[in-house]
Amino acid sequence: MENTSFEDALDEAQRLGFAEADPTDDVEGVDAARKVVITSYLTFNQVINLSDVDRHGISDVELADIKAAEALGYKIKLIGKGTYEQGKVNASVAPTLISTAHQLSAVEDEFNAIYVIGDAVGETMFYGKGAGSLATGSAVVSDLLNVTLHFESNLHTLPPHFELKTEQTKELMDSDDTVSFKEKESYYVVIQTDGEEPSKVEALIKAELPFHKSLAVTERDARTVGLIVVGLDESPESAITEAGYVVNKIYPVEGV
Repeated sequence: MENTSFEDALDEAQRLGFAEADPTDDVEGVDAARKVVITSYLTFNQVINLSDVDRHGISDVELADIKAAEALGYKIKLIGKGTYEQGKVNASVAPTLISTAHQLSAVEDEFNAIYVIGDAVGETMFYGKGAGSLATGSAVVSDLLNVTLHFESNLHTLPPHFELKTEQTKELMDSDDTVSFKEKESYYVVIQTDGEEPSKVEALIKAELPFHKSLAVTERDARTVGLIVVGLDESPESAITEAGYVVNKIYPVEGV
């Protein structure tokens, strides 16, 4: 739904049955976090708790933010991510800037996708409907049949993807250990400018952030603007901290 407010888009999703009557779990990333917990177990043989997932929803994303991303060739998608690096698991859910050249940028409406990067197989993607009465009903029936056939085979255990272990088998990655995909590639902040012209804001920040590829500023309301910085993957490891410090010296940061 192009050029539509968050409230109108949510109303339409509820009308079509793609969002729950209480949409909190959908828009605040709780449902996506649950999927990250399940897929992390299947992928890494690792049990993590829902509270272990670093979670941020989409309720604060505004139409101006989406347009700013589009100006740089990006879309904002709610991405759940699990990685295994340095012997540790990192799990997160957050609105993420995805290049329009990437397959995930084309996932729209009730469709979901799982994007897997393997050591040997490389990049693969699994795509299909993730909401709606028929898609949900099909998944439930599939699970019930799976359990029934498993027990009829005289296997007195649950199928592997139901039989979750009770203890963690791999250590969770501390937030200080790594920088997430979203932060490596780009970041988005809301800064308080009290009505200053976006063009002036953009010029000031560009002068102070020489290591970015591109930057866009868009007016959100009378007090604040949104700032997108792209290209931090080519900057030093301390770039995120440094960039945030530089921006905050010029304008107060209200949110990231």
